[in-house]
Amino acid sequence: RPGQGTTVTVDLPFAAARRPHPAPPAGTGSRREGGGGRPGRAAAYVDEALGWLAADPVPAATPAASTPHAPATHDAPHGPGPHETDRLHPARLLVVDDNADMRAYLTQLLQPDYDVLLAADGQAALDLALAQPVELVLSDVMMPGMDGFELVRALRADPRTARLPIVLLTARAGEEEAVQGRQAGADDYLAKPFSARQLLARVRTGLELSQLREQVLTETRNQLAVLATLADAGLRLSATLDPDQILQTAGQILLPDFADQISIHLTAAAPAPAQSPPAYIAGTPLLAREALATAATHAINGTAPAVPHPAPAAVLALPLHAHDQTLGALVLVRHTDYSAVEHKYLENLAHRLALAYDNATRYHNERRLALTLQRALLPHRLPQVPGVRLATHYRASNRGAEVGGDWYDVLALPDGAVGLAIGDVMGHDVEAA
Repeated sequence: RPGQGTTVTVDLPFAAARRPHPAPPAGTGSRREGGGGRPGRAAAYVDEALGWLAADPVPAATPAASTPHAPATHDAPHGPGPHETDRLHPARLLVVDDNADMRAYLTQLLQPDYDVLLAADGQAALDLALAQPVELVLSDVMMPGMDGFELVRALRADPRTARLPIVLLTARAGEEEAVQGRQAGADDYLAKPFSARQLLARVRTGLELSQLREQVLTETRNQLAVLATLADAGLRLSATLDPDQILQTAGQILLPDFADQISIHLTAAAPAPAQSPPAYIAGTPLLAREALATAATHAINGTAPAVPHPAPAAVLALPLHAHDQTLGALVLVRHTDYSAVEHKYLENLAHRLALAYDNATRYHNERRLALTLQRALLPHRLPQVPGVRLATHYRASNRGAEVGGDWYDVLALPDGAVGLAIGDVMGHDVEAA
């Protein structure tokens, strides 16, 4: 009535304390799964209400609910749920709500499958999440002090909890609130009222997505580490132009992390004879030289070696390819088999070894040709000049193709004689001379 207000009277039937649960119709599953034959969303709410009539209801206030920092107590052990079978321990969830009844209700739903921690406000939840690692946060939005949005931003700002999955619960189901929750950094947004099945599904999905995200991040970090080690190995192999030193560096990289015994076989042209001795061999002698040479020959020719049963050791033979040529083969031997990841890594390492060795041999071949040409241009004998004595010294540069310069010096010798030192050097200015 205008000016007087409105009176609303609701009559609810009073159920007996020990009222038995109605049996679901034949052919249906449990109340949570089958819904007792009731259609759609209504079934979820009715089944949830029937769960409130349990013989031993959860008390309105538990020690975990009244103390924000205390973990939820488990009255009896529960087996892991179907999504927890691959865990050694149940996932730890943090439930944040300023309503004690809601905390008790959420604890009742989650405790059979998860380890539940409770907090009554956002600040207590933040302190608890930073003090004890949790795997998912289930938080109300409207709370005194630090609300749910502020809690999400605080958790995202800390590196320790930046990737923590967060599900927000709120009675404000409008689009603006959902967008605000997403913008704050929440992974999911669940409007009240919600069914038990819906809540459990959101929690399970959040945990599974978090696990997948962590697996992807771990794999990415591992791949970056592999690339970094390959780059470092390539730099070490390319740090010298001495072919023998390159082979020794390869042995230092591979032993003992990737093999107990290695041998490097080089050939001028494929196929290489099996009896050719290895250019480099190191490590514990698990296989004879003949077996190593046979494995190298198969790798160079691209044929599969015959593996004895039982094999005395795991053998991995990789061809050394560089600039469309096969330089030889790298043979690795150890007691345990090589995984697919190790095989791929060692293939890349063998390629870097082949490139470094090929560059070094090309440099030495070109240098040898240059020295031969330079010596051919020098006179075979010095000219005979009356009153002048001549002497020469020739030393080839080992610093690459640098710009050279001429120099001379006049020296006063005993008995009034004069000496002239005339030269051509590699480098620049007076320091080179």
